[in-house]
Amino acid sequence: MVDTNPRIWAFGGGKGGVGKSLVATNVGVALAKRGHRCALIDADLGGANLHTLVGGVDSKRTLSDFLERRVRRLEEVVAPTRIPRLSLLSGARALFESPNLKHYQKQSLLRQLKSLGFELVLLDLAAGSSFSTLDFFLSADREILVVVPEPTSVENAYHFLKAAFYRKLKTAARRAGVEPAVKQAMQERASRGIKSPRELIASVCDIDPAAGGWLQEEIDGFRPRLIVNQVRSPSEATLGRDMKRACRDYLGIEIEFIGAIASDGTVRRALQERRPSMVLFPTSPFSSSIQKITDKLLEGRRPSAQQDQLSEDFRVLGLEPGCRLADVISAHRRLKKLYSNPSLATFSEIDEKTRSANLARVEEASRRILLEVSGAIPVADLR
Repeated sequence: MVDTNPRIWAFGGGKGGVGKSLVATNVGVALAKRGHRCALIDADLGGANLHTLVGGVDSKRTLSDFLERRVRRLEEVVAPTRIPRLSLLSGARALFESPNLKHYQKQSLLRQLKSLGFELVLLDLAAGSSFSTLDFFLSADREILVVVPEPTSVENAYHFLKAAFYRKLKTAARRAGVEPAVKQAMQERASRGIKSPRELIASVCDIDPAAGGWLQEEIDGFRPRLIVNQVRSPSEATLGRDMKRACRDYLGIEIEFIGAIASDGTVRRALQERRPSMVLFPTSPFSSSIQKITDKLLEGRRPSAQQDQLSEDFRVLGLEPGCRLADVISAHRRLKKLYSNPSLATFSEIDEKTRSANLARVEEASRRILLEVSGAIPVADLR
């Protein structure tokens, strides 16, 4: 039975060149391979490239034809790809002078997206923080931010998150009729020392507790997912976790780090072939990372059984959940040395069979924790 209310996943990023389109395309391929009927929407009007990344789809009509009313129904823009169950709505040949669409264009696109009969719709958004990009990002069931381990990318990601937060806040305030309290807080932001979204909400609560409480509940639903792409070292693999903490502590925004993707030479080869990496190199490190990220996006949250297992794994290594990646690697090396050969601490009390069993537990626990702490980077890449 076809899902009549598809889930929308939006891939955004404050900066261009972070691999957002590549990630969106290959997640779409991973979903299609699992039997999900899904569509890629190239919402980067004026800079569209999904038609090339997905394998040279020849689209007779594009989103610009729908948005400029040359066709009435969005289904007329849908084009099949060479990948079964994966369709494309291309944004190629768009001639918009402004990155901001009119309100009726956005509403018409979002309304008809839900009637296309797909299980999942993946929006590849333009870089930057135009109103159209923010509105599409906030309309999604999964808001996914892609960054690379570079200062400009991280800085732009924070700017994008703050812009999305304030856009959501403004829309919610207008809808709930609590805009006066928000306006007063913004007018007094200098005297109140408001520098972050969290401080703004606190000020609104101070001005009007009821309004502030309602806005806090509304904003609590804003929980973007974060992917760190093009990771080249273990230290870069910690960026996602560090950004999560920074967003919580300094911006008052909760984000969920769902995976890191190791830099992989096969990606460039796939680009040159104009085919998705998931098709040409399905067992590559990049494709393996995409599979793990897709798992997390589909599941929403980790099953409790897996959470219990990870708690036990941390106990085996003598660590606490939330520790640094360096602590995990250090504990693994220390315990491996302890149990690999008879040591001063173990030779008289632990027999060979027990020592071997303990070593196996340490290796397995380390593998699971490293995958969890570092996202989707294979353990072998971190040693």
